[in-house]
Amino acid sequence: MIEYPLASKFENLTTIFPSSIHYEQAFRNAIFLREKGTPIPTIDLLIGTITIDKNLVLVSDDLHFQYLQNIDPRLKMIAPEDFIHNIL
Repeated sequence: MIEYPLASKFENLTTIFPSSIHYEQAFRNAIFLREKGTPIPTIDLLIGTITIDKNLVLVSDDLHFQYLQNIDPRLKMIAPEDFIHNIL
């Protein structure tokens, strides 16, 4: 919601708040990504980390998430156009 506040207007939307475990894992991911030379923004780290923890599929074509997926292949992603095509 922080990155896209208009989402709060959608019905049947569940908001997931980060836990201390999410912050700890995101911090570890941040260190590893920085060491690899591919740091990503904090909010992307949290979104990706929560997606992995909750075993969700992230709808995004943001390159930052691909960097995270490279270090943790459990991150499942789908491009927005593919997602829209699948629900129509």
